Amino acid sequence: MRFWARVVMGMYSFMYERYCLFRIIGNMRKLCVGDTYENRVTFSQKDVILFSQITGDTNPIHINQEFASKSVFGRLVVHGMYAGCSFSRVLGTIFPGEGSINLYREFTFIRPVFVNEEYTMFFKIVGIDTTNHIGTLKCRLKNKEGKICIDCLTRLKNEERF
Repeated sequence: MRFWARVVMGMYSFMYERYCLFRIIGNMRKLCVGDTYENRVTFSQKDVILFSQITGDTNPIHINQEFASKSVFGRLVVHGMYAGCSFSRVLGTIFPGEGSINLYREFTFIRPVFVNEEYTMFFKIVGIDTTNHIGTLKCRLKNKEGKICIDCLTRLKNEERF
């Protein structure tokens, strides 16, 4: 085999191992460990009030400006579970996407999430069980300073993407 042919074959082999060449299923590709996605989100006071009404969590730190201004945070705080559940919007529709079934989710609430501030959600696939079509993802909600507010580990079943 000629030298350049061996180089090309070696590069192809490296690319296959390193970048997880994927099968096309419809217009979807199988996801790989290390794949990432990010999305921006802002929590409006209107949505916080709606969440409060749906869940019955009427803690005034979430819905009463005067009360919240006297709290340790000094302003309105988004419900931790509302902010944490915002990951579901992406997980169920975009990454990995439709057909995802939540099997497990664990939250660590590190910093408060405030109303009307922009946050970034980060998603990273950290494990895949291809036999059972289950992916393990690390999800994080970070504030504009890049500090983690919520850390989340989730396991999802998705027949097409894992």
